[in-house]
Amino acid sequence: FPHAAPVRLALDLFKETGEARFEQIAVRTLDAMGWGGLYDEVDGGFFRYAQTADWRDPRFEKLLDPNAALLRLYLDAGATLGLARFTGLAQDVLRYIQTWLADPVEASWFASQEADDAYYAARPSIALARPGVDGGVLDLDGRFGLHPALAPLMPLWRAGQLGFVQACGSPDATR
Repeated sequence: FPHAAPVRLALDLFKETGEARFEQIAVRTLDAMGWGGLYDEVDGGFFRYAQTADWRDPRFEKLLDPNAALLRLYLDAGATLGLARFTGLAQDVLRYIQTWLADPVEASWFASQEADDAYYAARPSIALARPGVDGGVLDLDGRFGLHPALAPLMPLWRAGQLGFVQACGSPDATR
């Protein structure tokens, strides 16, 4: 389980005392969580837990509360330690939360994203590369993007003649 509180303690103790051992604990743990199998490098966000001691076989469920706590922790670590990799990972976690756990129709949040092993098994064949990579997502504004098959729409977007609706509401009482 990726727990933010113990790492937060190490980071706070480093800020208070300046002792290198607390910095080393925080950096080593943040690196292990962020680049050791618990972090979903495709969709973003942290998995709930790993099924092996080396964190290489995660349980694919993701929860809002731990991801929000880790977002704050990585932002603080990036600022405190001056390490851009932590700030970048925090930005990816925020993107994940906004994309997968926010419900713009109800103006609320989903508590979790359930795992589907078949999705994760098929993901390498359906995933799109990041913006800027050949065949990757077409960047609209640094936050949203288009499937590469929609490239003919990009001139209209750039000219301000096209807009996209992220979500829309419905008067239906079930929504």
